[in-house]
Amino acid sequence: MPEADFLRLPLGHVQAKPPRDDEVVTGMQASNWMTPRERVRAYFRAGRPVHLPVDPTGPGPGEAFPFALLPGDPERVERIAAHLENPRIIGRNREFTVAVGTYRGCGVTVCSTGIGGPSTEIAVLELAALGVHTLIRTGGTGALDARIPPGSLIINHAMMRDSGPVDAYAPPTYPAAAHPEVVAALTAAAEELGFAYTCGIGATTASYYQGQGRAILPGGDEHLARFRHLGIINLEMEAATLLALASLLGLRAGVVLGVHINRALDRWDDAYEATQDKVIRVALEAVRRLGRGGAAASKTAGGTSRRV
Repeated sequence: MPEADFLRLPLGHVQAKPPRDDEVVTGMQASNWMTPRERVRAYFRAGRPVHLPVDPTGPGPGEAFPFALLPGDPERVERIAAHLENPRIIGRNREFTVAVGTYRGCGVTVCSTGIGGPSTEIAVLELAALGVHTLIRTGGTGALDARIPPGSLIINHAMMRDSGPVDAYAPPTYPAAAHPEVVAALTAAAEELGFAYTCGIGATTASYYQGQGRAILPGGDEHLARFRHLGIINLEMEAATLLALASLLGLRAGVVLGVHINRALDRWDDAYEATQDKVIRVALEAVRRLGRGGAAASKTAGGTSRRV
């Protein structure tokens, strides 16, 4: 399918009658019957994903590893893989390092996204083309609420979209919401493991310094004041892209982050690696629950705060 045609396909349009097996469908005709996920897979059908170091013709996420954990840092991939059975690094390319393994019977892909929305968009679309259906962002964040201690976890059930690549797919009013089954699995896992966590709405920014209130030039302080006025509990740079694209593609996605600084108190996490291990354990236990179809509903899934 020509790239120009693919980019014009309306994401929400599906026609009831698919083409016959012997019917050749090309270009814009594909928009008459393909689901959003099928469009993505059709776009990459001619070969391997453009950026992710994955061979779609061999064993990989397209067949056996439908759950994906998405850290930002490529070096974090090996740390997550150490929690898996039979882990192996598939490859490295630019900011993308990909590993696969299993966790209690569930096939897991681990793929770094790098920093920010554009590279996250690439990872989500190419993983979707490979057959991944559930994605969980793992990483770090800064809390804005003084009641959230460094070293605890944040499970965002939605993100404010403060600009980013999703603007090319949907209007600014389109939400970036986590899938309720993933939120329920994450909160249930945190409860079971006894880790302090907070649920609430975060914000994904396109800027690390000025856009998150680290005022280098005039006006930066206004961003932080606006987030606090809106009840935003934390800031990061990738989650909204993941959540909104997953919704558009019919995938499940969620977010669990370690709090490494409380911006309201200017207090840093003094146990960074231990906090990241909590994040990894919660994400993998959530995968186990989702894999067995047992994501028990959590009373906190739609709330704002819990166990802090």
